[in-house]
Amino acid sequence: MAGVLLSIVGVTLFTYGVIRGGEHGFGDTLAWTTILGGVVVIALFVLWERRIAYPSLDVRLFANRQFSASTGMIGLVFFAAMGAMFFGAFYLQLVRGYGPLASGALFVPFAIGQMVFAPRSATMVKRYGPRAVSTVGLLLVSAGLAMWLFVGATTPIWVVGAAFLVMGAGMANVMPPATESIMAALPREKAGVGSAVSNTIRQLGGALGVATLGAILSSAYRTNLGTAADALPPAAAEAARESISGAYGVAGQLGPAAPALLDSANEAFLTAMHYAAMGSSLFALLGLVVAALWMPGKPAADTQATPAPELVEA
Repeated sequence: MAGVLLSIVGVTLFTYGVIRGGEHGFGDTLAWTTILGGVVVIALFVLWERRIAYPSLDVRLFANRQFSASTGMIGLVFFAAMGAMFFGAFYLQLVRGYGPLASGALFVPFAIGQMVFAPRSATMVKRYGPRAVSTVGLLLVSAGLAMWLFVGATTPIWVVGAAFLVMGAGMANVMPPATESIMAALPREKAGVGSAVSNTIRQLGGALGVATLGAILSSAYRTNLGTAADALPPAAAEAARESISGAYGVAGQLGPAAPALLDSANEAFLTAMHYAAMGSSLFALLGLVVAALWMPGKPAADTQATPAPELVEA
């Protein structure tokens, strides 16, 4: 129970610090102290789990290179992909003006990419090995995220759908080899532990991706908004600088002055989104490096010749 509490406190402190740093700058005392506190508590969690007989998370498993590479790759790809889902929702609903249903429909290609390519992934792993398949998958994820660098206020909407489709195709070729490698790295009696760790890393990577890339998005938005909100009353100016959602809320009360604020807010958001997309694409590439260096390759074929049957004389 103590280990579970330490992990919750550590991750919560770290995530909160990252979010606050994005809102107030990482020089903010509360931001960097909570990040540091989270790191300290997580370190205590690791020490505690190493000492007890029945740990909630057996950190000794990470001494296995194949296990560490596979779980690390999962964490990195979810970090990158979930961060893109976060800024993609803001882009579609605010900059492009789509409703929740239409915005959700534009995420469907991500699922389609996984549905189409995941069934073929196992065959590809058998033929080429986990390393090759996961490396190509992460390259596709990174390419799909990089497509957001070319998305603007008037970009044809099919480009967004194509970006999600490429990301989904990449994810379909990352998860099966990663999961197979995790299971292969552990003895059979540890299979349940491996599955639990994989799921935990997946959720943790996604949460930290949203927090970190959201912090980049928020910080870059405020920086690029510039003086567009300076003429507003203090409370309205603060709301407009806080986020693009705040700017849209303020614009609803400005009347004829609203278009100028919205144009500035959209431009600032798009610049910030490009920074976040670049960051998410780089994290996917980091996962690619992990896969290329440490994931297992194709198993060696059994080249031993089959002995010829003995001849029996009549």
